[in-house]
Amino acid sequence: HGVTEVKNINQLSTYIIVGGEDVKEPKPSPEGVLLAIKEFGCNKEEVLYIGDSIVDAETAQSAQVDFAGVYMGLQPEKNFRLIRT
Repeated sequence: HGVTEVKNINQLSTYIIVGGEDVKEPKPSPEGVLLAIKEFGCNKEEVLYIGDSIVDAETAQSAQVDFAGVYMGLQPEKNFRLIRT
């Protein structure tokens, strides 16, 4: 599949999708995030990683990017509060 760039219909946002087949190491390795940053051509300071698991939070932390937890996923809100940023 490879890294995919998807733009929404109104062109306001661009997303980079990196799948497991694009990296050698799975999350929480920062490899996928760093690949997306490289492909998108941005800086870490411009990235917000959004995820629904502790592994997602650890991945963002490993990549040194900001993280937003979505509480409707695998982890309840209280578990995200245990993560140090």
